[in-house]
Amino acid sequence: MLCTNFEPEETMLECLLHLIRSSRTLKVATAYVGEEALVLIRPALTRLVNNGCRAEFFIGMAVGDGLYPGTLRLCQSLHDELTRTGGGVFATQEPFHSKIYTGQIDGVETAWIGSSNLTIHGLLSWREANIRITGNGRPMQRVLREMDLIATMRIGLDQIQEVTLPVTRIIEPQREYPDGPAFQVVELPLYRRETGEVQERHGLNWWNGGGRRRDPNEACISLSVRDIKRNPAFFPNRAHQGTRFTVYTDDHEVMEMQIEGGGPIDGNSGLRFGKQIASTPRKATLGEWILRRKLNLPPWTVVEKRMLRGYGKDSIKFIKMSHENYLMMF
Repeated sequence: MLCTNFEPEETMLECLLHLIRSSRTLKVATAYVGEEALVLIRPALTRLVNNGCRAEFFIGMAVGDGLYPGTLRLCQSLHDELTRTGGGVFATQEPFHSKIYTGQIDGVETAWIGSSNLTIHGLLSWREANIRITGNGRPMQRVLREMDLIATMRIGLDQIQEVTLPVTRIIEPQREYPDGPAFQVVELPLYRRETGEVQERHGLNWWNGGGRRRDPNEACISLSVRDIKRNPAFFPNRAHQGTRFTVYTDDHEVMEMQIEGGGPIDGNSGLRFGKQIASTPRKATLGEWILRRKLNLPPWTVVEKRMLRGYGKDSIKFIKMSHENYLMMF
């Protein structure tokens, strides 16, 4: 079977999730790993561990190329969870570029081998070729021997260096399928583009705004006209601002959010663009998550760009999984 990510129901993500849900033991060897992919498969891995099953992940290029700070933190968190059943997330002493996913489906040894890294592009958006091997024949035995060899080279994530983040960019919606997009990604800066600095009384410093008494945890994500023009259908139902959508975070929080604040009117559609994305019904929920938990800042701290760079990110990423459900990465 060939999996190319060309049809929504034939993505490598669906194949991997099916493998995780079916297996008693799971081993993954991947050259590269990405935060978004880990978030997508984390719930299935949690269920696997809760059922007493074991999962091991080996990252082949981590020693030489390093990992972005957020990716490394997420790998460490996943490692801590997987050790409950003897598994974990590891780098390797020597680099490898293999992409191998092994487990069991209906009790039969199964392996996916091909070009898909454990990244959102490898699992969902880029054209990839992967083949499935099943049974206990010679091909499978060679695959399992290779996995055993990779496992002998494992080292801890504490030996991996963090790498400098790339320049923040706005990511356009991914390629379209005949029946609509399989998923979309939008990355929004947490600073004002015109000045390159975090807004003093809006955005992450919304609590510092005037006009009313504010909770010290109030925060929002600023929207520009450019953001919405580039991605007009990304967030739901702009015709009725205040329409809620559900956001799942990279550390397992769930919050309701909405676009609000009026803003200028789109001359083409007649809709208001909106000024910010805020949590609802409490505007402080987002700030409790991003200001206190993520950035670990004390209340009443005015957020500056240097603080974001120290954390390792100055933008926040939304992944649209359905019309009203999103992943939020920071």
